Amino acid sequence: MGIANFSKFTQFKELIKALPAVYTDEMIKSEQFLLEREEKKKLEIYYAPFEYINERAKVVIVGITPGLHQMKKSYSTVINARGHLHGDEEILHEVKKIPVLKER
Repeated sequence: MGIANFSKFTQFKELIKALPAVYTDEMIKSEQFLLEREEKKKLEIYYAPFEYINERAKVVIVGITPGLHQMKKSYSTVINARGHLHGDEEILHEVKKIPVLKER
């Protein structure tokens, strides 16, 4: 188990934890979490903390990009980790347990 080498979690962790427990879409779709913007394609990419790797996994799914729903769930997991989850790996492991599909 571990954190991906390309992880940006340490860069964004305190910004996420500084968010209120109840936050708006605009708060997380802001410049502070923006990774990349392509004006011509009207594309914006925001940080979401999905960098935990289960090295014992038997199946690997490639190409799934978290959407706003998963981003919000991951931010809430990091915010709610205050006080009871301590290490980055432990927090990111909790984030990875988030269901991929939006509940209906």
